[in-house]
Amino acid sequence: MNPCMAAIMGALQVLWVYYGLLIIPRPVILWNAVVILINALNVAAFLHFARREPARP
Repeated sequence: MNPCMAAIMGALQVLWVYYGLLIIPRPVILWNAVVILINALNVAAFLHFARREPARP
């Protein structure tokens, strides 16, 4: 996944969590927080393995 796309998805999920805090249903807040965590792990894995991979010509 492209890090820019992950950043866009992360920003949208943060907005969903904010929306969930406004209307107070726990599932909206909980599952979007889980998605933010998964997205952060995805970006961290990308950055970790991108550093280890040699540059392609």
